[in-house]
Amino acid sequence: MRTGPTRLTGTAVLAALTVAGLAGPAAADPPPTDALAAHYDFADLSSPTVHDVSGQGRDATVVGTVAAGERGLLLGPAAYVTLPPLLAEASSASVSVEVRADAAAFQTANFVWTFGGPGVSASGGGTGYFFAAVHSKQARTEITPTNWQGEQEARAAAGTFAADTWTNLTSVLDADADTLTLYVDGVQAAQATGVTVTPSQFGSQAVNYLGRSAYSADANFTGEVADLRVYTDALTPAEVDAIADEQATDALAALRTRVESALAVTDGEGRALRSVRLPAGVTWTSSDPAVIGTTGTVVRPAAGLPDARVTLQVSYATRGLTGSATYVVTVPAQREDRLVAHYPLDETAGTAVADASGNGAGATVVGNAVWNGGYGLRLDGSTYVDLPDNLLAGARSATFSIETSADPVSLARNNFLWTLGGTGTEGYWFASTGNGHARTEITATTYTAEQTAQDPAPFPADTWTNVTATIDGSTSPATIALYVDGEQVATTTNAAVVTPAELATQTLNAIGRSAYSADSRYVGTVAQARVYATALSAEQVRDVVLEDAATVAGAFALDVAAVDGTRVTDALPGAPGVTWTADVAGVVAPDGTITRPQADQDALVRVVATATYTDRTGTMRTLPPVTFDVPTTPPNDGPALVDADGGHFYADPNVTVFGDTYYVYATTDGTPGWGGNTFYAWSSKDLVTWTRAEEPFLTLDGANGNVPWATGNAWAPTIIERDGRYWFYFSGHNPADNAKNIGVAVADSPQGPFTALPDSMLKGSTGNGQEIDPAAFRDPQTGTHYLLWGNGTPYYAELDDSMTSLRTAPKVISGLTNFREGLFLNYRQGTYHLTYSIDDTGSENYRVGYATATSMNGPWTYRGEILTKAPSIDVYATGHSSILNVPGTDDWYIVYHRFAQSVPAAQRTGYYRETKIDRLTVGADGLFQTVVPTLRDVAPETVMTPTLTGTARVGQPLTAAATGVADEWTATGYRWFVDGTAVAGQTGATFVPRAADAGLTVTAEVTATDAAGHVAVRTTAPSAAVLAPLPVATTTTATVARSVRYGAPHTVKVAVTARDGATVGGTATVTVRRSGTVVLVRTVTLTRGAASVPLGRLGVGVYSVQVRYGGSVTLLASTGIATTTVVATPSSVTTTLSRSTIGQRTGVLTANVVARTATGVPATGKATVQVVRAGKVVRSTTVTLSGGKAAVRIGKLTATGTYTVKVTYRGTTNIARSVAKAVTFRVVAR
Repeated sequence: MRTGPTRLTGTAVLAALTVAGLAGPAAADPPPTDALAAHYDFADLSSPTVHDVSGQGRDATVVGTVAAGERGLLLGPAAYVTLPPLLAEASSASVSVEVRADAAAFQTANFVWTFGGPGVSASGGGTGYFFAAVHSKQARTEITPTNWQGEQEARAAAGTFAADTWTNLTSVLDADADTLTLYVDGVQAAQATGVTVTPSQFGSQAVNYLGRSAYSADANFTGEVADLRVYTDALTPAEVDAIADEQATDALAALRTRVESALAVTDGEGRALRSVRLPAGVTWTSSDPAVIGTTGTVVRPAAGLPDARVTLQVSYATRGLTGSATYVVTVPAQREDRLVAHYPLDETAGTAVADASGNGAGATVVGNAVWNGGYGLRLDGSTYVDLPDNLLAGARSATFSIETSADPVSLARNNFLWTLGGTGTEGYWFASTGNGHARTEITATTYTAEQTAQDPAPFPADTWTNVTATIDGSTSPATIALYVDGEQVATTTNAAVVTPAELATQTLNAIGRSAYSADSRYVGTVAQARVYATALSAEQVRDVVLEDAATVAGAFALDVAAVDGTRVTDALPGAPGVTWTADVAGVVAPDGTITRPQADQDALVRVVATATYTDRTGTMRTLPPVTFDVPTTPPNDGPALVDADGGHFYADPNVTVFGDTYYVYATTDGTPGWGGNTFYAWSSKDLVTWTRAEEPFLTLDGANGNVPWATGNAWAPTIIERDGRYWFYFSGHNPADNAKNIGVAVADSPQGPFTALPDSMLKGSTGNGQEIDPAAFRDPQTGTHYLLWGNGTPYYAELDDSMTSLRTAPKVISGLTNFREGLFLNYRQGTYHLTYSIDDTGSENYRVGYATATSMNGPWTYRGEILTKAPSIDVYATGHSSILNVPGTDDWYIVYHRFAQSVPAAQRTGYYRETKIDRLTVGADGLFQTVVPTLRDVAPETVMTPTLTGTARVGQPLTAAATGVADEWTATGYRWFVDGTAVAGQTGATFVPRAADAGLTVTAEVTATDAAGHVAVRTTAPSAAVLAPLPVATTTTATVARSVRYGAPHTVKVAVTARDGATVGGTATVTVRRSGTVVLVRTVTLTRGAASVPLGRLGVGVYSVQVRYGGSVTLLASTGIATTTVVATPSSVTTTLSRSTIGQRTGVLTANVVARTATGVPATGKATVQVVRAGKVVRSTTVTLSGGKAAVRIGKLTATGTYTVKVTYRGTTNIARSVAKAVTFRVVAR
């Protein structure tokens, strides 16, 4: 820390200070100048040079647009400042800057300033950096000796930093105290301790920015900066406060200026037509809150009422300074028609767009749009019209009407006609023609909640059409409606339909762009845009359409006049009610569609045509005739790559084949400046029918995409497979060095998903103007992988095993005459064939050069040009080719791009290119022959893929086959190889490996033809190592009696036999189950494959008997199953009496009962003994048998006579019931 004099700052208080109504603390000591490395006050913004006013000459430079703001310099995605390495030798440091961040700065981390080296990934180490950033209403400062993983931060609490508010942000790094402190408006907001890293320790001092990060993928700061001071020492808290105090007056004055501008205040009198967004620190009281509310809402008096006059008492406050002012503000009454703004767009020059409604809602053209002679504004896809904020603030009903003639480009991609609201997360309302249909959508949040009304009919291109969208929120739920040329074509009513009043903000209002920065901007001409704070009725919409009749008629007349003397290939200008007539039959349809005459030779057909036009008022107009040429055309199949929406702007094609599928990877074209940012995979089975993946696998959009280092310019890719992974190399714009770099992504499938490395691979180290157009190649002679690339100078280098960096230094390829870009390499029979592009891709003379060599290292022999333009068939700019050899054949195809033939010749700037495929032939000398461009598709050719089926095992057959799409390949020959050695005499479709082949691999060479006569010779992938023979199969049988009485002998006989007759030994397991429950398990030793197993005494029931032989090293296991049933055994019972006569009342005898079974099993259970006289049972007794016997005493019978003894054996579950023969006895009187 510096030990010089200290200064009193915030502790000294002024008695009074009045500067333009401002008052606050007294002036303190001036800000420090000791250790001041540089001071930028941004007072002079006449050039990109930002002057250092410290007197040390350390000027900085604006990169991008130099634009002055309220107090300083406006920064954004396209503008930042490069600073000198001001802290390269500093141990302590302080950085103070005045910041006014846009609301967008809070959507993602926006970096205010950075000193040090570039940010790199975790695996890449890092050199260290020091920065300050804002995000989510927070400010923070951080320092690291390496990369983001080592960052130490001081972060202010949420809410300490506000958008659109001037704030002093000061970071102080104190090496003596090991602290990093963040001050907001001179007050300490956060502090980190234990911070020992210093700027002088950084490994690089190459990254010194105001407005951007050390990481290229991070968002640039969006907002305004002023008064940047950089010190090579740690400021004291008082010194920080002194800087903040000094700048407070300017900050407060800026608040006042902003409010007075919003209210159009002059000499205390103002005018308010729309709601005003009050900056932080501004409050007011209103004499009529119903008209101007305290939050800035403005409600205009109803139409017919007098204008309102409201007195506002406004208070300003920031950093202890306060100010006040009184304004008398006029709020005009609403127009009868509730028209908020009307932009005829009838200017002829400049960027100012007048509002014809009288509401003062003028707009501004952003970019280089072209005025259409007083009849509209031509938007080219990079420009738009910036509309005022809050046009529909508070409006529950609204209408937006506009006239447009849409370029075909705006029908083939997501182009937005207009938008009102905020960014893609704040809610918005828009209209678009981007999917080929007019539609309007609204959401209060993001795209997932959009509610849509869409015209089912296609939207016409190059035809003046009125598109009107309305929202009626006067009832609930609200309704959105869409009108095309005054006719209602779609409505949507539901609770999810929101109104403009429910949008979080209305600060992104525009014609020609979307709420999302990544979306394409509109291409076409627009005129007569109107915004209403009411939902027009269908009749009122038709009135607007009629009111625009003169504009549309004038614009159409200009469009028609512009045709005179041109070449027309697709259509003449169109409009509802137009009829074209021409002097050449069959060329011009009544709606203006052109049918080009077919002819073998190139010719131009001169046509004179007249448009008869019935305008919207019903007035018939006949326009002056126009003369133009229509070129003839041979039969034309169109471009090879056409997506599902009809889009065909795809360029720089890289063709390859993986498995049985062809793939093309290309630049997504159709964007001015070649600004496409997506890569798609295209696939085909026959080279004719191509299908594009539904979603891009890479999007180069910084933090909004999946390639962190790149923002747009997704160009000229290449792909190669290695070890089952697919390495995709591509060009992209790296904002970190404002140059085109080459990156790499990897996937496990040709269609992705791909994961891009977080940083680019080649960054401009070769001295090329830009590192573009990579081509990956595997040398079949060495197996080495190479990358070729170049723009202006051709290079190649060996790739390392990771495929993500170069193993060798880049080498220049010599001998390529007129080389420009687009290298591609093929190998055939000992010769390397190198093709490349000559001239510029925007030139119609773009073409393909050719050279050969017998080694990757050259020397290269120039062989001339093999593909050039063919004006006779309207083919131009034939370049950036790749060449495909169909596997197994000597068939070759060249895939290239050309100017899109659907685009009028005058508009072929090189931004609209399409892909074509032609056949390439090889001469007798082994060289590629010159290709003559055609307009026809190539003949279909699929990939023959030989297959090998079966198990590679001694004694088991393997089968080879020729497979392909729809089985169109027919095999005509086979050769078999074992470990690469041909097997003599094996020329059939099958091969049975021999004992000697065990442990070796088998392949088959298959020769096949298709119906078109293509011949392919390919070898299958090797089989697995041939296995030893399989063990011999066995058969196990279980033999058992089908039915057995309970208690009878019960045995299962086991027999196991081998298929080859071998003797079977070992053991077998017998498992007996009854109703699935195991009741018996026995293991038995086999003797010559046989054994008997007694099952023991099983109860009555049905039994499953399973015999399992477990196998051995040479024998396979097997199982036998049988079923046996155990039934109850029969029984018999006898009865004997001890006496045949007994006396009355006193006599007793014994009845002896004996029960026996048929199987000799002792009978158990019970028997019933009955004594019967004269048919009546006089006694009954149940006895339990023991050992099959029982004795029953009978006596003391009172009646004399003959008695009978009947015995019944009841039986058991396993023993059947039986009845004894009756016996008798007599009872006599005593």
